Amino acid sequence: MSLASFGRMAIITTTGLLVAASAHAQTIALPPLLGEEVTPAERSAIHHLLFTQIESFPTLEAVSSLAGPTTFDSACVTDHACLSVVAQLHHAEDVLAGRVRRRGTYLEIELTYHDGDGPDRRETFVVPDDPSVMSHTLEPLVRKLLSELALDDIAPLPPWLTQPSSPLGSTAPVPEPPERTRGHTTQLALRIGVSQYYTLTFITVGSEVAVPLREGAWLTLGVDSYSVDRDNVDDGQVGWNTIFPVNVGMRMGFGKQVVRPYLGADFVAAVYVWGPDGVDWASGGRVRIGVDILSTPHIGVNLNGALGAWYGGSWPAVSPGLETVRLLPQINAGIIFSP
Repeated sequence: MSLASFGRMAIITTTGLLVAASAHAQTIALPPLLGEEVTPAERSAIHHLLFTQIESFPTLEAVSSLAGPTTFDSACVTDHACLSVVAQLHHAEDVLAGRVRRRGTYLEIELTYHDGDGPDRRETFVVPDDPSVMSHTLEPLVRKLLSELALDDIAPLPPWLTQPSSPLGSTAPVPEPPERTRGHTTQLALRIGVSQYYTLTFITVGSEVAVPLREGAWLTLGVDSYSVDRDNVDDGQVGWNTIFPVNVGMRMGFGKQVVRPYLGADFVAAVYVWGPDGVDWASGGRVRIGVDILSTPHIGVNLNGALGAWYGGSWPAVSPGLETVRLLPQINAGIIFSP
């Protein structure tokens, strides 16, 4: 057999295999996600994640362009007849459509798989607005929706088909997400740090609860132990002394990704002298700056700094050289937990 004959045979054989494969391939249309509560860039990113997850499935036949203009809106996502029309216009067997809405710092995604040979399958789930976490959540969901199918290539709808004509949720209401998954949740922080007050170097250990008030704002309530080794202070005192300042304030958070900075302010007070004659309080205020770095939606690391001042009329009696008012800086770090 000549080289030319071999080449012609190879081309004919390859073409035949491709035709045979395409004859058994399923076609599916994947419209971009709909939703007016998230930005087009966010919807596009989720659409890309879906596209990427489905790429691991076998080959799909290409979907042809729609024959004429129509409207693909939020109502169509849950309408079997409407999805059937979309599939017919694409010459496709199936459609994977969806919509998304924001739940605080989380996203609620509803996907409908329209199976031309059976009933539609639908899933609604809540994921953090974090691409790295979202991809792990989407993979099993997409595989569940596309079970027993052989999919590889996705055919996006034309851009002119994706303009919503009705608001998200105009059909049957989307189920409420579980309370614990809503983006604005209570947070517990456990920290250790250091604070310098004149010649007194305090080792601080404390906890703080942040209670959500509204999007991006928390009420903070905390208590610390401030311990100082008087052996290291040249004031004639020995041993360790400990006081327990409490603080109450507010903070504003920024960002919804893995790294979340914040600013805050609080009031701080502590009993620092007590005895038969009664107790003396030191009190003041401070501003705070910090950052939460999340390793999962529920656990992370916190870095925190505070600078303020407090007043106590008996500080000069505690140690020579102390004055009644002074700056009170603090640097601490620890672990945060969200239920």
